[in-house]
Amino acid sequence: MKESNFHFINTGTRIVIAFLFLFAMNKLAWAKESHTVQQKDHKFSELFLKVKNNDVIKFVNLDSVNHKLIFSHKGRQEHMNAIEPGKTQEISFSHSGIYDVQCKHHPEMKLTIFVPYAAKLTSSDSIYAF
Repeated sequence: MKESNFHFINTGTRIVIAFLFLFAMNKLAWAKESHTVQQKDHKFSELFLKVKNNDVIKFVNLDSVNHKLIFSHKGRQEHMNAIEPGKTQEISFSHSGIYDVQCKHHPEMKLTIFVPYAAKLTSSDSIYAF
């Protein structure tokens, strides 16, 4: 009988490989993404942004003045600290919904952020995670 060139993997090794594959796929599916929104000439670089639960949004102020962002959702408002020229602030959302963003000092600056269904992951009463 001729010797086979194929090496068979035992059942235990198959289970470990399957577990590692599923774990890696799950990590990729839940990986946080980073999104950058620039503020320049009193405008946002985006008009509309779709993000996943807990993705990070970086607001970069490329203007020569401060911007103070207001986030509105379901009749509630929350204010971000002023972003000084050349500075960056980050935000992530722990609730799904549509968020309207506007600069307190420059109301013509508008952005809409859409967060599809997301489970609440924090115990804070805040709808945002600054």
